[in-house]
Amino acid sequence: METLLKPISPSARNLLYSIAYAHLERSAHQDGETLFRLLTMHEPANPTYWIGLGMCHQGAKAYEKAVQAYGMAVLLEKDNPHIHIKAAECFFALNDTKKALLALTCAKQALKLRPEAALEQQVDLLRSIWSNK
Repeated sequence: METLLKPISPSARNLLYSIAYAHLERSAHQDGETLFRLLTMHEPANPTYWIGLGMCHQGAKAYEKAVQAYGMAVLLEKDNPHIHIKAAECFFALNDTKKALLALTCAKQALKLRPEAALEQQVDLLRSIWSNK
C-alpha cells in the first residue's frame, strides 16, 4: 500500500518543529497547529509533537481538541507531569473539575518518578484552588 505522505528527513522535522514552536510562542496558534499536526502525522510516536499540538489547541481555547492531543502524548510518555497539568488546565476550562483533579492526581504520581519541587507546589496549589470550586 502506498502512503500519501512523502517522508521528511529528521533535519527537516527539526526545522518544522522550530518554526511550529516559534508560532506557538507568538500566539499564532493556527499556524503552529498546522505544523504540529503535520509533524504528528510524520512521527506519531513523538510525544513532543502531540504536546505542541495540544498547546496550540489550548492557546486557541479549543480545549477538547487539546485534551485529545495531550491524551496521545500521555499514551507515549505517561510519566511526564507537565502533560497531566496541561490536561488538567483544559478540563478546568471545560468546567470538568472532577477530571481536572484526576489529571492533577496523575501529575502527582508522575512527580514521584520525576521530582520537581516547583511543579509539585504548582500541583498542590491548583488542587487547593480547584477543590474549592
